[in-house]
Amino acid sequence: KDVHYKVPAAERGSLLASFSAGYLMTQILGGVLADRYGGAPLAGLALVVDGAAMLLAPSAGDAYGLQGISACYFVMGLFAGVTHPAYNNILAAWVPQREIGRASNLGEAGAVAGTLLATSGAPALASAWGWPCACYAF
Repeated sequence: KDVHYKVPAAERGSLLASFSAGYLMTQILGGVLADRYGGAPLAGLALVVDGAAMLLAPSAGDAYGLQGISACYFVMGLFAGVTHPAYNNILAAWVPQREIGRASNLGEAGAVAGTLLATSGAPALASAWGWPCACYAF
C-alpha cells in the first residue's frame, strides 16, 4: 500500500474535502465552547490536537492508506473549526473595543500568510525529502 505516489483525482478531492467537512461541523460548537470555557484553553487544545493529527498523518497513511490520511485530516478539521470562535473570544476578552477591528485583521492576515507559506513551501519539502516531511514541518 504505497500512498506516496499517483493518487487519483477523485480521491484527492475526497482527501482535501475531509478537512473542510470536519471544520464545518464545529464552527457553532466552537462558539458555545469558547463562551463556556474560554477561548485560550479551547485554542490550546485545538492546536495540540491539530498538530498531533498532522504528525500522525504519514503513519496513518502507511497503515491505512488514503483513508488513514483522510481520518487525520477530518480530525484536524474538527479541531481547526473551533479556533476561529476561540480567537474571537480571546479578542473580546483582551482587546479594547476600539482596537478589535485592527487586532482581528492582523490575526486573519497572519492565518492567511501561514496558509500561503505552508502551501507554497510544502511542495519543495515534499520534493526534497518526501511528502511526510511537509506534515512534520507544518
